[in-house]
Amino acid sequence: MRGSLKQAGLETIVHETTSERHMLNLFLCKLQKLDPDAFAGHDLSAQLSLLSSRLEKLKINNWSRVSRLKRAITIRQISSSKSSQWELTAGRFILDSRSSAMELVRMRSYDLCELASNLLGMKRDAPSNDSIASFFALRLFLLSKPVVVTSLLSKNRR
Repeated sequence: MRGSLKQAGLETIVHETTSERHMLNLFLCKLQKLDPDAFAGHDLSAQLSLLSSRLEKLKINNWSRVSRLKRAITIRQISSSKSSQWELTAGRFILDSRSSAMELVRMRSYDLCELASNLLGMKRDAPSNDSIASFFALRLFLLSKPVVVTSLLSKNRR
């Protein structure tokens, strides 16, 4: 795999890790180096909650790199509080399309596929759990280049 990554010029983008702990530490180092002003995504509260629980379970000390404030307290002290998302990402904007849609539009479901279908009139198919492994194996090089995307849905426009 390393040879094909090097041939494609992606050896510095794709990193091999030995454990989840190593992967999370690498992620936190990259996050600190990039120092983004904002996190943008869909259903970020659930994603941040998952990240917080994994950081807590693996007892990762540098968890405060997610925010802009260096904290001396353990993540266990903030992960159980109701405002944990804000404490975890202190100093960064959170741009969550699901939260915004819940405030602005009345719908039954706020899944990304449903929002795309109802608001933009575009069909967006979510990959099934079974196809994800083969998707990454076949299209690793298509997904590994870092790009700034204004709208993931614009690629699926009919």
